[in-house]
Amino acid sequence: TRSFVIGDGMDVTAAVLEYGLLHIDLKRPEPDERVKLIPIVSR
Repeated sequence: TRSFVIGDGMDVTAAVLEYGLLHIDLKRPEPDERVKLIPIVSR
């Protein structure tokens, strides 16, 4: 058994072992494009 570390936010969509080669399909979801308003206080 082997294990692999995949980066944060990556999704494995498929994994196929064929002719001794492992083929892994990865998908990186698009980040949310939300605007975050941060109030600025002047002192």
